[in-house]
Amino acid sequence: MLANLYFKKCIQPKDEKRLAAQPVPGGVKELVNIRYVDDGHKLHLLDVYRPEEAEGKLPTIVDIHGGAWVYADKELNKKYCMHLAKEGFAVVNLSFRLVPEVNFAGSVKDIFAALEYVKTHADELGIDLNNMFITGDSAGGHTAAMVVASAESEVLQKLFGGKTPINFSAAGFVCAAFNPGEFVKIPLSGFALFNGFYGKHFRRKQNWEIYKNYDFANVVPKNMCPSYFITAFADFLKKQTIEMKKRFDALGIENEMTNFDKPLADGHKLEHVYNVMEPYWEASQIANKGMCDFFKRHVKR
Repeated sequence: MLANLYFKKCIQPKDEKRLAAQPVPGGVKELVNIRYVDDGHKLHLLDVYRPEEAEGKLPTIVDIHGGAWVYADKELNKKYCMHLAKEGFAVVNLSFRLVPEVNFAGSVKDIFAALEYVKTHADELGIDLNNMFITGDSAGGHTAAMVVASAESEVLQKLFGGKTPINFSAAGFVCAAFNPGEFVKIPLSGFALFNGFYGKHFRRKQNWEIYKNYDFANVVPKNMCPSYFITAFADFLKKQTIEMKKRFDALGIENEMTNFDKPLADGHKLEHVYNVMEPYWEASQIANKGMCDFFKRHVKR
């Protein structure tokens, strides 16, 4: 698939260079490469990060990495997730199979399997199942939204072959690609979505009434959990975040947003998923702390 080749040749080298230059956050305990499906697949692994001195069960964030549904694994978001852990959370950072190895439903099924593992092993992992939160950036924001929506949507349950085994107290959406159907209109990415994301059996004219439900705007749950949005001036998906926030406001769904909607004082224009890619930046710390503080306000005591 052309999208995979583009990310491998153009994006991956830049990500590897950026991550290599970033220090590893201190004060975080790592449990790494835990297998959540016993099939030997290299992507059926998850990590759990915890504050080093923390004991017992902690409120927990499950993070879904981005990458246009075709790229990356848990290593891409590792340092970002460790920063979140320093705010007093256990953080589950997982890999899952991607398009075109599986279609989007296959990716979601992997995430369901990871959540089932977390639910079953919560005691040994120090995870508080009464205080679960989910985050995702870019395509991962869309995936996280679909996971949450699966709790209520019978259409999604049919498409995914099940629903989330964990209910979430709140969600965080970072520069999310909420509505992939919008990309179908673009010739190159649309071709990739037709043949990978939706599945080879997909035909727009015949199947769109079903697959339009992969656009979160069409399946926002009536009982959607409180949500935190993050976007910025040069985020190319900013419009989707702004429109989704307006939708939440109209529906009376509790939400807050961090939006650096102008260039910074030094002229820097914050771009797509800036707070995930560069968690040490001051603006990133403001956004990430804002999201974590929002989650803390929804912790059940």
